[in-house]
Amino acid sequence: MSQLWWRAKRLSERLGSDSPHGLPPGSPSTVAPQGSNSSWAPIAPVVRPEEPFFLMTSTAQAISGFFVWTALLITCHQIYMHLRYYSSPNEQRHIVRILFIVPIYAFDSWLSLLFFTTEEYYVYFDTVRDCYEG
Repeated sequence: MSQLWWRAKRLSERLGSDSPHGLPPGSPSTVAPQGSNSSWAPIAPVVRPEEPFFLMTSTAQAISGFFVWTALLITCHQIYMHLRYYSSPNEQRHIVRILFIVPIYAFDSWLSLLFFTTEEYYVYFDTVRDCYEG
């Protein structure tokens, strides 16, 4: 019963003069900030169409495309070799499952990079990639 009585007391009465906020017991708990209300962030947008950053350039798309296709070829060759020489099925079944992560994730990431500036397509590729990550 004493717990109910303790909760019924106001916060300022419970804190008393030992208030961790440094406020007197009767003062309001919120205080308006002093000084001007301006933010330090620049007003200009971070990405401007006339100044594309590296992910928006065709150089980035070409470099990533080269590495994606290299990963696809190497991984598909590894999957083929595991399936061709299927000597220990209990292990190789799991290895092939893990190897399938590389081509799916790499190709989807590359497509989302190609359509980075087109918001209507990027959303779908990003969603598929996030679901596959999960």
